Amino acid sequence: MREERPKIDKINKNLFQVFVNQDINSNLNYKIIINNPSQELLNVNLKNQTGKLFQDDIFYRRPNYSMLLDLERLEDGIYTLSITTNYEAFSKTFTITTEELSTRNGQMFLDRKVKVEDGK
Repeated sequence: MREERPKIDKINKNLFQVFVNQDINSNLNYKIIINNPSQELLNVNLKNQTGKLFQDDIFYRRPNYSMLLDLERLEDGIYTLSITTNYEAFSKTFTITTEELSTRNGQMFLDRKVKVEDGK
């Protein structure tokens, strides 16, 4: 007996979109908005460059999602956010760095930055 795959509307399939917007209050927080008109199951994960998994979520069949990506708790390094369905894939690379701004009265002031690059 052959298993039937669900039919995907090609028009909706091509409308899969992901938007990554930086929070105006923190450069280490991002709002992720996903338009999923074909309502495919979504897998969202965040890994570092060695493949260690920091976030792994599955979102069930809904046309729209939004989530907060909090990078503040992560150490300096390169991280990749991947969002996949059975038919679509999206990735974005985040490079987190900490720089020493100055030292005053024995207290060090640091600045954490994120550089965002397009993924595959």
